[in-house]
Amino acid sequence: MEQAESSLSMKMPSSLAMKKPNFSNITINKSERFNWYIHILFIRQDYDECLKLIEDQLEKTQGKSEYALYAKALILRIKGNIHESLELFKKCHLLNPTNIDYLKQFGRSLYLLGRHKAAIEVFDECLNLDKNDWEVHFFKGLSYKYLRIYD
Repeated sequence: MEQAESSLSMKMPSSLAMKKPNFSNITINKSERFNWYIHILFIRQDYDECLKLIEDQLEKTQGKSEYALYAKALILRIKGNIHESLELFKKCHLLNPTNIDYLKQFGRSLYLLGRHKAAIEVFDECLNLDKNDWEVHFFKGLSYKYLRIYD
């Protein structure tokens, strides 16, 4: 028992000690400062309040807030407005062409609309960015399944 207590009171080597991060010198883009709150409302599934905040953010940024557009597109798709969400994912991709998540969501929306050939083309473009993304392979496979192409 004494040995167990003494092992608990051992100090960690200084090389393993974690330092408290210093966030005082980080500047936050004013157009992105409410992303955390948009995210909280989204995961709480408070979509109406989330959409109000998103609309306010998009008005302030002239529609150039990536995360607000992305969250709005996800909410619209959840509510069944897949065509509108598709357009918003396209805007997100135009704002940041290197973000694979926007392309994946664009492809998923095409998949949900039954446009499987177009979805496969988008997923192929995703694979050019990241060959090991399991979601891309999964939805590409589902698209092939619905086209009845099994090879």
